[in-house]
Amino acid sequence: MRGTQPMTRAGRQRGSSLIMLIGAIAALAILSAALTALIVNAQANSTRDRQSTRVFNAAEAAVDDALSILAARWPTTVELSPQFDESAFRTRFLDGGLTAQYPGLTVQVSFYDDAIGEDAAGVSSDTNGDGIVDAGDGWTYDMNGNDRLYVEAQASSGGRSARVRALVTRDTVSFHIPRGTAFYTPGDMRSNGGSQVIGVDSDAEPPAGYGVVAYIGQDYVNQGSSTYDPRVNVYVGDYTGNPASRPANVTVSTDIPTVDSMLDPRILDYLQMVATPENYYTDPDDVSDHFIPPTTANPDPDDLTGLVFIESSELAQYQFRGTFNSADKPGILVVRGGSLRLDGGGEYYGIIYVDGGVVDIGNVIVHGAVICAGRAASDLGGSQTIRYNDKVWMALNEEVTLAAKLVPNTWRELPAKAD
Repeated sequence: MRGTQPMTRAGRQRGSSLIMLIGAIAALAILSAALTALIVNAQANSTRDRQSTRVFNAAEAAVDDALSILAARWPTTVELSPQFDESAFRTRFLDGGLTAQYPGLTVQVSFYDDAIGEDAAGVSSDTNGDGIVDAGDGWTYDMNGNDRLYVEAQASSGGRSARVRALVTRDTVSFHIPRGTAFYTPGDMRSNGGSQVIGVDSDAEPPAGYGVVAYIGQDYVNQGSSTYDPRVNVYVGDYTGNPASRPANVTVSTDIPTVDSMLDPRILDYLQMVATPENYYTDPDDVSDHFIPPTTANPDPDDLTGLVFIESSELAQYQFRGTFNSADKPGILVVRGGSLRLDGGGEYYGIIYVDGGVVDIGNVIVHGAVICAGRAASDLGGSQTIRYNDKVWMALNEEVTLAAKLVPNTWRELPAKAD
């Protein structure tokens, strides 16, 4: 019988090489699969990271948008609670072809008070009783009046969400009106009738060391039997009227302050900028009427609530009844370019600033101050009274927000809420 031939050395080598080749190919296949999986995972992670960064940027931008809302009008009552317009924000944020990068973008912003307290009715700001104030308690304005609010924003897009929160405070405009100033004009003034022209609200006198003053830069003529509260000192540049008609507390003085020392004119530019459209008037046909006529935006033709800014060379005329504003929430009436006439029997709490003069404010009582910056003559006729009110003076510096800004070290990134 023929025996089995032993494998030659060359055959054994070829078999070994084939096994090694198969092993190398298998190893490369495994490495290729692993590399492919790694690349796919890296791409997915990179996509998620990019989307996370994008939604975080959107949430941060929403906080900035909320700051602008608060700067435009700081919410001191529930009626002034800020409203975040998600649609308008998305339009601004996605402008420039970014829509594809933020699929299905949604953004929510909430505002809420910063500390536990009670409102005027004694209702606690910690509505749900968990010992903290948060968005769930529903306090959407500065209830405790400390000029601080929380802003919380959450953005979601492409399956990713980001939520941030920060404490916000506000800077306010300082009018720099010297305390105790009830009336000022660098020009002439005439008074008519027998009323008390300038007085002091009995429950709002300035503290010790501050007197109530009025300044008339040029000539003062008392054409009737007008008087002044004994607590008021009136300083005039000249007095050419009948000496017998000169009130005892009217003093001729050469030390009359300048207009700029009464109110910084740069503040007027800012007031013009922040005046809401329904309370900003430039049309001569509007301001020259006996009262500002009603419009869709301003249905009350006699509304003098808050900041009202009139810019026209025409004589601005208001006729109103009732009471506008309050000592705690005074108004600001600015007439730039012209003069002002007030008629009617109403009352106004706040400051009135007029580039020209004030002409016969009828039976109106102004609780606060009247500043006439121009040299046009002022004529205080009828039975009107300007009453200095120190509460109004104190509150004026809190009425106009200069800016809303983040309180340092209060910015936080929070776990996103479920949509």
